Amino acid sequence: MAEGEVGGPIKTDFGFHVVRVDQVLERGPLPLEQVRGELISELRDRQAEDAFRELERSLSDALFDNEDMQAIATAAGLEVQSASGFTRTGGEPFGANQAAIDAVFDERVYVDGMVSEVIELDANRSALFKVTQHSEASRQSLDVVREQIAGIIRDQEAGNIVLAQSGQLMQALDAGEDFGPAAESAGATVSAPSLISRQDPEMDQAVLFQVFTAKKPDMQGPVNGQVAGADGGYTVFSLDAVIPGRPESIPLADRDAGKLQLAQQAGGADYTAFVQALYDEAEIVVNQDLLAASDLLQ
Repeated sequence: MAEGEVGGPIKTDFGFHVVRVDQVLERGPLPLEQVRGELISELRDRQAEDAFRELERSLSDALFDNEDMQAIATAAGLEVQSASGFTRTGGEPFGANQAAIDAVFDERVYVDGMVSEVIELDANRSALFKVTQHSEASRQSLDVVREQIAGIIRDQEAGNIVLAQSGQLMQALDAGEDFGPAAESAGATVSAPSLISRQDPEMDQAVLFQVFTAKKPDMQGPVNGQVAGADGGYTVFSLDAVIPGRPESIPLADRDAGKLQLAQQAGGADYTAFVQALYDEAEIVVNQDLLAASDLLQ
């Protein structure tokens, strides 16, 4: 469109629009004042990332040929922290972080007493581990675990009741009943309608995944679904609308990092597929004469 031209109507997910071009800017760098905040944020993120990676390298250097945790921490300018009660299902302060569990229960660490390698727990945390005390698994007496078993049974029974209620609610919704009255009839707690994002920190991750993988609602009405939450309960949801994201609102550094992550994932998948194809198409020839040689294993 040229300057002063009016176009439309244009249909989007938000309705119909009539647009007018008031000014066309020449291609070139944006004014500094317009991008100053974004540049400062990007520079701070980059500096923080560089400092974090430098600290990881210092830790790796200190770890080389050293089994004393305090000496390693002192050399890297860090602090040794202790945790107890960590099991194969996790524990504080790492929760159920699988990278931490795998590192702690590596036989070289919890059996041989070695210090683990530097383990990246997530995008912003790394750690190394040393096990100072390990208790072998053993069967506990009934008196010790009686309350725990009773609690598990109660949770299972409660889960069965909630599952039946959620199934009743789903049947009512599929029959065309309104969400609010149907939920109250099923004995469910009704939450007010809300707008959620993919990174909503207050929302159960299992619910987020189910919502954002559900089919988009259309003219036939909302899309209903149910999912078991991390707390053992069940959530029944009704998806009324989907609002497209705004990539331009994401800081440039985060967008670039996302592109790099996607490229790495795609490259890794291609490499795995290539190696698997080589395995599938390989022709293996066994030299029986060599296997029969008497000095093969000497």
